[in-house]
Amino acid sequence: MYVQNAWVAPAAVAVGCRTVPPLCTRRPTRRHQSAPAAAAAAVAMAPRGAIGKSGSPSRQAPRPPAPHTRVTDNVVLFYTAASLYSNFHAAPFTARPYLPAADRSSAATARWIDVSTAPPTTPVATLLAAATDGAARPLTFAHTEQWVMAAKAALFHDARALAAILTPGLSPVAAKRLGRSVVGFDEAAWRAAREEIMFVGCLAKFAAERERTARLVTTGERRLAEASPRDRVWGIGLGIRNARAEEPAAWRGRNLLGVALERVRAVLAAQPDEGDGGAGVDGEGA
Repeated sequence: MYVQNAWVAPAAVAVGCRTVPPLCTRRPTRRHQSAPAAAAAAVAMAPRGAIGKSGSPSRQAPRPPAPHTRVTDNVVLFYTAASLYSNFHAAPFTARPYLPAADRSSAATARWIDVSTAPPTTPVATLLAAATDGAARPLTFAHTEQWVMAAKAALFHDARALAAILTPGLSPVAAKRLGRSVVGFDEAAWRAAREEIMFVGCLAKFAAERERTARLVTTGERRLAEASPRDRVWGIGLGIRNARAEEPAAWRGRNLLGVALERVRAVLAAQPDEGDGGAGVDGEGA
């Protein structure tokens, strides 16, 4: 029963020789509470830090999204497809298919240069010709991820996977998934070729347009790093918000993508009439 908005448990009732317990001994639910009591209960149950100045529960402000590119005096950190430096970024370019070293003729090998040791002053066209199939027609790649996964399929001679990866407009996620299903994959062979593959793909991408060239070259001497917290091969193993990501000595990953981009930058900066485009370094809003 209620007495002036206060709940009082009903007493037992005597019936004959027996004492019958009250029909209801539970406290009323919140919907039966008075308005002031319900409000007090809501405040008491609200998560810590979720109470507004008025004393009523309030929603916490959502955390702002992480920037896709963060520039400091020493490093350029990037992550997600929104950043130009990411393999997932939509930046179409045309190139001939990758030609694995084992498939290059001895005459061509003698005539071409070693992509991994060529100096930055080597012409871009020479570098691209050294690792691609000159007899094949040029293809358009939607992003670097498509190039890398197509090269992976070519390396292991998986024609079916290669044809699927070369589908026009294929998303980077789909390309990565198909690349992981390549038949005949060998870890040692992939490790031996992957850095050349990444370098050639990034070179073709950034050499395709002057604006891309300028944006990469004007990063100067900064280290370029993929701030992926889960990738310790192509990335640094730290997130883009992590303060330690600004210190290369604290990186947990090999950052092979960043290394490839730094080498591409050196090559493009050394080319005649390249590297002075004047574009600013990409920041958070780029």
